[in-house]
Amino acid sequence: MKRVAAFLLLALASPLAWASAPRLYVVKIISFDCPACRAALAIDAAVESAADQAGAKMVYAPLPRERSSVREQFFYAMQGMGITEKVMSALFSGAQGLGYPLMTQSEVLDWLRSSLGSQRIDWAAVLRRVDDGQAEQDVRRAILLAYKAGVTRYPSYVFVRNNRILGVLDIATAGGSLSQLRAAVIARIKTLSASSRN
Repeated sequence: MKRVAAFLLLALASPLAWASAPRLYVVKIISFDCPACRAALAIDAAVESAADQAGAKMVYAPLPRERSSVREQFFYAMQGMGITEKVMSALFSGAQGLGYPLMTQSEVLDWLRSSLGSQRIDWAAVLRRVDDGQAEQDVRRAILLAYKAGVTRYPSYVFVRNNRILGVLDIATAGGSLSQLRAAVIARIKTLSASSRN
């Protein structure tokens, strides 16, 4: 579990614009450099299933490291393409499995092209999303959300509705294991969904 550096969270802050609809959002704050985040991929299917059943939506929000947010910009640029898990796995693998720097646009693009070669991806469209600044805005929104929620560890689950932060769970607050974290997140989804219906 890595602690989130406060200076990093403040560095790119912009106005919070997340989940303004009445729907409950479960925002998973991660870092591609964090081994616990990579291990926590194992609980995502159960959490997403619980969110779907409750009418909530799970969203992944990777935060950047100190010197570059280019990995995260590519991640946000590729959201909505139906391959979120594959993109996350590729970025975890590059950052942790191979120690590939992934510090420049060309490094990230080359790595993702080689890792996701079997996927049909419009790379020109991805690069446009990175270059037009929208992906960087998504990174900034994620950073500010983590800051406002008081996130101190990766991974953390932030519960948001109507731009209100309703709570945060991480491995430490859930009891110390991934299975306890999964159970705590699912229980919180059910509780928050039930309270919105009352």
